Amino acid sequence: MTGGIGLLNIRQSGENVYIKGSKLHYVLILIFYLGGMFGMAWAVIEGLSFSSVFSITWLVGGVVLLPVIVC
Repeated sequence: MTGGIGLLNIRQSGENVYIKGSKLHYVLILIFYLGGMFGMAWAVIEGLSFSSVFSITWLVGGVVLLPVIVC
């Protein structure tokens, strides 16, 4: 292992290098994506309520960024 906090599992076999993320890495990515999807869904819902002058901003931001996070 060269640097980092051990998020990668690196093996070398001859000329091939195999890199696999650790379970901690996968959990952090899952939390990031779920939080992003929740946040953008919340932004869309807040935008649809039209309770603020920023409702259009919330709606546009949620609609634009939700597909980016989901894909």
